Amino acid sequence: MTRQEKAANIVVSRCLEIKKGESVLILASEPLLEIATRLFQAGSRKSKSTFLLQISHITPFQPIAGPPAKMMRESNVILAVTSPSIS
Repeated sequence: MTRQEKAANIVVSRCLEIKKGESVLILASEPLLEIATRLFQAGSRKSKSTFLLQISHITPFQPIAGPPAKMMRESNVILAVTSPSIS
């Protein structure tokens, strides 16, 4: 197991304490896609509903709209692994 895989498992299990019945959405952008993929893999082992959504273009300080926004509203846990930040 790589360091990234171990770190992703710790984030999912200890930091976020994701439960089996929770819906997990991971938003990712290209520079951080590898990290997001590791989190997705770890999340998939904890939750039956884990989704990885790659966002190709992020405009700073603009809200996420359309289907990604709907997925965010319907998810219990959201991880934004994006650059620039969406917050």
